[in-house]
Amino acid sequence: MNEETKIWSDSQSQIVNLGTYIICSLIPFIAVGAVLYLKLTSSVPAISVAAGIGAIAILYALWCFLETKSQYYELTSQRLKSHNGVFSRKIEELELYRVRDTELYQSFFERIFGLGTITIVSTDATTPTSLIEGIKGAEELREQIRHYVEECRANKEVKMREME
Repeated sequence: MNEETKIWSDSQSQIVNLGTYIICSLIPFIAVGAVLYLKLTSSVPAISVAAGIGAIAILYALWCFLETKSQYYELTSQRLKSHNGVFSRKIEELELYRVRDTELYQSFFERIFGLGTITIVSTDATTPTSLIEGIKGAEELREQIRHYVEECRANKEVKMREME
């Protein structure tokens, strides 16, 4: 039996949250502008409202950061593992010999930053479709997955039948 070795590991890039971070950083400035306007036209405690809106935006950006940071992927010579969860932890494993197909997607934004998303279709009962989202070197990783899928199938003498 072949020894399982770690081939690759990485976490999702924070670049996937760039739009969220930009919007969340603008919201406090918009809230301050609203405070100045309301202070001139109303007796509403505008500073409290602005501080609350700004705090919510900052907390939301922090949550997005933590969720992305907790998404971690690991490819071994036999399995693909996906770790996620901020407070609770969930680890999904996909045996590579079960992989049927892979697909690489890069939006214009992802291509600018050298990121990509790999979709993996498998015969796994619990997770037939897996995503590896927002990672660097996605094209190379897809080729590595393909290589190790073929190697695992050969070692286990598994043959995939095309379904029509």
